[in-house]
Amino acid sequence: MKKKILFSVGIILVCMFALVTIGLALQSQFFGIQVLNMSKAKDAFSVTRSKTGVTYTHKEDLVNTSIYSWGTIEGETITLSITNESKMPIEMNYFIDEYGLMTKDGNIYKLKIKTSVTDYPDIINPKETKWVEILKPVVIKSTDIKYLAMDFNYRRGVILLKRIEEK
Repeated sequence: MKKKILFSVGIILVCMFALVTIGLALQSQFFGIQVLNMSKAKDAFSVTRSKTGVTYTHKEDLVNTSIYSWGTIEGETITLSITNESKMPIEMNYFIDEYGLMTKDGNIYKLKIKTSVTDYPDIINPKETKWVEILKPVVIKSTDIKYLAMDFNYRRGVILLKRIEEK
């Protein structure tokens, strides 16, 4: 009886995780992966949305696919989910981490963190997802943003998020 209950709970948890992941994919305008070589970041991966969902292709030696992020813009708030599927925790620091964006015309902006210091994640353990809110500059239209970037862990980790292109 206990095995059946544990199995049922396990199935429910897997389904809930799948629904959350699918929900993030459907509403997000950006998807990103940890990039290992920033000089080749533009060619590291591509991401598209079709009727069946969001897919990406990547160059194995340029990215770490076990650390990824979804990004959504609503008004002046950019919400980023950061998922750690690696075996090591990700260290973050409100005072050192940096966020930025690049517009389609090549302008780069440094962004301010909206999440309070007390709610900002300091550790993202393996198999965890945490959220961070940052502020989009008022002068920039959401549709003009080409890339978002987060630099965490004392410059040892960079996640580049690309706008999800429609197929």
